[in-house]
Amino acid sequence: MAELKRLCMNCMAELYGNAACVECGFNNSAMQVINPSALPPGTHLHGGRYLVGNVVTSNGEGHTYIGYDSLKNSKIWIREFMPDTMAKRSPQSEQVIPSPELATQFKTLKIDFTDIYNTLNKLESNKGIVPVLNCFEENNTVYSISQYIQSITLDEFLDQIGGILDYNLAVVIFEPLLQTISDIHMNNLVHRGISPETILIDTNGDLRLTGFCISSVRTAKSELPAELYPGYTAPEQYNVTNWQSTWTDVYAISAVLYKVLSGQSPPPANARKNHDSLPAIVKVNPKIPQNISQAIQKGMILQPEHRIETMDIFTGLITYGEEEFRRGDMTKQVDLTGGKIKELPPVRRRRKSRLPYMLISMFFTTIVLLICMHFLIDALTSPVSANNEDAISQSGGGQTPDDLWDDQNSQTIYRVPGFEGMYLDAVKSMADYNVRFTLKVEYEYSEQVQKDIIIEQDIERGYEVAGGETVEIKVTVSKGQIELPNLDGLEQELAVSTIKELLDIEPEIIEKHSDTVAAGQVIQCDRGNGKVILYISLGPEEASSDSSNSNGGSVYDDGEYPYGGSDQPWHRW
Repeated sequence: MAELKRLCMNCMAELYGNAACVECGFNNSAMQVINPSALPPGTHLHGGRYLVGNVVTSNGEGHTYIGYDSLKNSKIWIREFMPDTMAKRSPQSEQVIPSPELATQFKTLKIDFTDIYNTLNKLESNKGIVPVLNCFEENNTVYSISQYIQSITLDEFLDQIGGILDYNLAVVIFEPLLQTISDIHMNNLVHRGISPETILIDTNGDLRLTGFCISSVRTAKSELPAELYPGYTAPEQYNVTNWQSTWTDVYAISAVLYKVLSGQSPPPANARKNHDSLPAIVKVNPKIPQNISQAIQKGMILQPEHRIETMDIFTGLITYGEEEFRRGDMTKQVDLTGGKIKELPPVRRRRKSRLPYMLISMFFTTIVLLICMHFLIDALTSPVSANNEDAISQSGGGQTPDDLWDDQNSQTIYRVPGFEGMYLDAVKSMADYNVRFTLKVEYEYSEQVQKDIIIEQDIERGYEVAGGETVEIKVTVSKGQIELPNLDGLEQELAVSTIKELLDIEPEIIEKHSDTVAAGQVIQCDRGNGKVILYISLGPEEASSDSSNSNGGSVYDDGEYPYGGSDQPWHRW
């Protein structure tokens, strides 16, 4: 096992008595912490097993580091949940400390992060993703450990080969990736960030999907800074009020194939809303078969309700074309994520025996593949940098082309989302939320959490329910949001107990003579500056009495009330 002092913090290659790494040239004697929210290079995690190196990439969700597994003596990638707009790093330790008012949202998003990487860990054997080896909690946050794959991005690969792939070769290398995306959907994951920057190509020429993130990072105007990919981000991701699901990834992979087969990047979805200038790919590259061109076009329809819904449908159209795909026996297929029941033909998987056309072009494809692999190997021998660009956040939309599939049944089934950590108004602003769910709201006072945040739901996230199902939620309120009932005329004891029960504070008592209110009853309740004052009647004032309060309490000689007077009994703080 290599010792810490002999490992380069930039590439984890072994150092040979020199601070400058012979592999990457990094000067390990002049390391500086560029991002204060990141772990310092040389930090150990999980009982000393994992060594943290330099930051590779960062976004609103956290950081990815190069790392080293001292038990297996191998390089790894370490992903840390560290949303620096919600939390800070303790200067005395590596502990992540969320802002008190954002603690509930931090906890909810941390659960989302954990769920993603625990699910990916179960899919470790899937060759279309970067294997997730471990996921654990430490430093009041969560870390995932992924296998290090020597690779370059698809974007870099396209640059090496001139920007375009022959469609025969594209079919061969993309078919396993399409199945991988379908597999992650079957495990209740939606990627939301598929692009040439998040698809890797390894030394074997296989494509691997990376860049999994929580939905907040892939949605504009959400609680975290968004990381979107212009041209590949679906239009529904430009606004938090839009529903996202499997069709969101269909848009992205369609856009990737458009780029790969045409050599041109599609325009951003939010730009297409005003002027859709996207030509059919067959018009850009006439060699593309009609069925592939049509599938990509239908996969990039701006309106989600008219777009191809699932990867299985998309793969079927790519493989067979719409006419042949529709000739299959019709079976009922329920899309629980999107909430639509449709009559769809069965998905028929391609088998090698059904690909005679591939044999015809095998010689040509082999030549192209050898050329591509030559460029790939050359690229992998040089240092690789992966920098993601943030996109501008604007609302999406677009044209309304003919729908591919018509609804056959109005019955709907929905998967309950994670409401916890969301603002109540944000949920209510989402399209047709009241058709999907009936929210029963209970309010709960909190000094630690921002007001109007959902902190609890009675039906767990991911549970499948019929449309209109009642979901009971708890929403935070501040003391100032809680209205008191009219206390005028109540006995003092009852008024005091009401205030203490509702606001959990002791009211200030001021006694005052009144000709109209019986002794011991409330003349007026006044609120302001975080206080509640009850004016209690002493009964009619006798002629011989002075203006002093009989129990020594404060009396205002000018007859005015301190927090707004009798005309403002419901003043809030």
